[in-house]
Amino acid sequence: MKLSVLLFALTCLLIVNGQEKGSKTKPHQNNSQLDKTSVTPTIGVNAVDQKAPARQEKPAAEHPNGYLSRLLSPENLPNVGLFVIGVIGILVAISTLKDVQKQTRNTQIAAEAAYLNSKAVIKSERPWVTGGEGRDSFRLFGNPALVPRFWLALKNSGRTPGKLVRVLMKFEKRSSIDDLRGIEHDLNFSDICPIPYVLIIPGDNPFQISCTIAGDQPLSPEEINEIRDGDKFLVVYGVIEYEDVFETPETEHKSGFFFYYAYGSPTSHGFQTYYSAHPDYLQVT
Repeated sequence: MKLSVLLFALTCLLIVNGQEKGSKTKPHQNNSQLDKTSVTPTIGVNAVDQKAPARQEKPAAEHPNGYLSRLLSPENLPNVGLFVIGVIGILVAISTLKDVQKQTRNTQIAAEAAYLNSKAVIKSERPWVTGGEGRDSFRLFGNPALVPRFWLALKNSGRTPGKLVRVLMKFEKRSSIDDLRGIEHDLNFSDICPIPYVLIIPGDNPFQISCTIAGDQPLSPEEINEIRDGDKFLVVYGVIEYEDVFETPETEHKSGFFFYYAYGSPTSHGFQTYYSAHPDYLQVT
């Protein structure tokens, strides 16, 4: 604002000085004209020579030498007033635009904060469905004639229901658990568990689904000993797919899981989460 006023003042001073310098050249022009008229021969009618200086001096008498005086003359005051009003209007407009710019920036910041806050609220209210070991899962030293079966317990730790869409799960024995490459490579349509349309409600008892071991055959005593000694591994891995029913359109979420049978002692053994598994089986989206 101060810079604009200073520029305006400097511009006015330059205009006034320029005009005053231009106006000072007029007396020299009048003197040269007078000299020319005085040099002219006196041939002809003398009345012409006497009236010429009067005609040349008349414009100088009608227009004073000072530019500022002519600028502030009564006939120019309306124009000067309009110019001043225009300058004031421009300065006010610049100041208003600056205020509008600040308000726009503040509004943008407030909108971004509200958006982030809404996302945080949605995340806090959304469903979080994860899988754990069911109570009826396979035990290494159970009935050797039974085909091993793993029960997956689905629990919702969020605040709103989640609609179960699909569960892919595989239960198998392997010689290594570090060579699995992820959901896209390790699972296929044959690993889809048949499930009904169900809502996983927060606070309800876990919803359980199961699958038998690959090959649908009981474990031999030799295999049981190999699993106990760490030469073979029993693993269960897969992914849970579900939707948030309160979003439009429904947002799909995934929860991976990976369990292996760990034998610590005759009184401490069972399935545990394998935290070094491929990231696909540890994702929760």
